[in-house]
Amino acid sequence: MELIQLVQNDINVFLKNNDRLFLNERDFQMHLTVWLKHSAHAYDDVDVEYYVPYKILDNYIWENELHLDIVVRKNGEYLPVELKYKTKNVQLIKLRYSYEIRYKKCSCFFGCRYLG
Repeated sequence: MELIQLVQNDINVFLKNNDRLFLNERDFQMHLTVWLKHSAHAYDDVDVEYYVPYKILDNYIWENELHLDIVVRKNGEYLPVELKYKTKNVQLIKLRYSYEIRYKKCSCFFGCRYLG
């Protein structure tokens, strides 16, 4: 099975089995990264905020570094995963240090996109 299919399957399982409300894209990114690192597919590496200097990229039009949300590596192949975090207004009450915190407007995750 190709790397993109493995990662897509793992992300779909993560989304299907996870009813957690992610408060922002970074929260979602970190939970997904940990999930992928412990996946049954035993990836060689899963990096978050993968850095690529623009000078090594051919025909890259911006003169700044590239930071990819997640990069999965297995058997010498690399797969970048770019997350797109759509939000929805929800009301939420969370317990933090014995205090109730009421979120009148917070974000809820709705999808991600694969690059490959």
